[in-house]
Amino acid sequence: MAYQTAYLKANYPAQYMAADMSRNKNNITEISKLMDECRAMDVQTLGPCVNESFRKFGVNHVGDIRFGLSAVKNVSDAAVDAILEERDANGPFKSIYDFVERINLNACNKKSLESLAIAGALDCFPEIKRDQYAATNEKGETFLDVLMKYGIRFQQDRQSSVNTLFGDMDCVEIVKPQPPTVYQQWTELERLNKERELIGIYISGHPLDEYESIIKYVCNASMPKVGDRDNLQPLLGKTLNFGGIVTGIRTGQSKNGKAYGIVKIEDYEGPGEIAFFGEDWAKWSGYMHEGNFLFFTGAVQPGRWNADDLRLTVQNVEFLADIKEQKIEKISIELPLENLDASFCSDLCEIIEQNPGSTNLSIGIIDIESATTISLDAKGCKVNVNKDFMNFVTRKPGATIYINDKKVEESNVKKLTEEPEES
Repeated sequence: MAYQTAYLKANYPAQYMAADMSRNKNNITEISKLMDECRAMDVQTLGPCVNESFRKFGVNHVGDIRFGLSAVKNVSDAAVDAILEERDANGPFKSIYDFVERINLNACNKKSLESLAIAGALDCFPEIKRDQYAATNEKGETFLDVLMKYGIRFQQDRQSSVNTLFGDMDCVEIVKPQPPTVYQQWTELERLNKERELIGIYISGHPLDEYESIIKYVCNASMPKVGDRDNLQPLLGKTLNFGGIVTGIRTGQSKNGKAYGIVKIEDYEGPGEIAFFGEDWAKWSGYMHEGNFLFFTGAVQPGRWNADDLRLTVQNVEFLADIKEQKIEKISIELPLENLDASFCSDLCEIIEQNPGSTNLSIGIIDIESATTISLDAKGCKVNVNKDFMNFVTRKPGATIYINDKKVEESNVKKLTEEPEES
């Protein structure tokens, strides 16, 4: 069995990982780990799609993994069956109008359609965005309401036409409702949060993507680690840098009358909670609002009365947006001469032009035979070390990347609990 599964993973990686995800479909934590493994294998994991998804996780025609339609909350088994049966019988849906004209709207009701739209399962119809489906008209109807009425009317008229003596399906003509052009647009964070509410996980992006370089390459501890009060011993005596997005806050008052706050922070690895009491809460509470992106400096210290009672002490709090340019001063790329080609040079120039910033960029070309390195320090060449730029440079075979002269490991993240460093 070990040989067989290894063979399948090596030769059919997407299919193997999709099967593993289907087996763990009710375990979001395990799904997140499997998605990370897929990224390491260069296999994309995409959200649900009415034209490509199956009931469970599956693989599309280009080898990408798709979330199953049954993973979307509020979408019934009857709705999934209706979509799959119609698609199998008459081919992919060409537009949102084609979808509501063909699908059984008794099985795929308004609630199911709304959840599919917000979760991104209708993104294969690019002419309409997710927030447009929820936009209302002067009558207070959402565009989804209008689409449902159009679909029901179209199907009724088609059935009536079929039942007449000169019935012809092609003669059914109803004016298609046009999507609203003026509407309340969702922010990227709103869109991702709505997606997560319905699927249980961020798929099309992550709220922290703008600050990925800080979270992955500057932070040395994750939120699940610093938030686990029972396992702080490995972090004792270390200077900790960690950050994330505030996703929840609980406040109250202790028995002695002092205010406190329990703040839930989430990073790429998951959530963790930080407790602030008394003066600390008064000092840092101004930063603690849901949706804020924060960077923390702290340390684990023994309790005042009990040395075994370890506690996380926050020493400083900053906004991730303020410290991004301060923390990443320089990025260096080293590349063997034999891996250098015109295509990479052209793509590098393009990615630099598309991501202007304040971080100094230097490039070193290594000639292995002569053991020499040519440094190309382009004065004035500054970039924004964002997700797009890091994805580009880390995918180049043979490239070694340094941030602030510190080598970026292949794992992308170095944990203090894995490689302890002196503060």
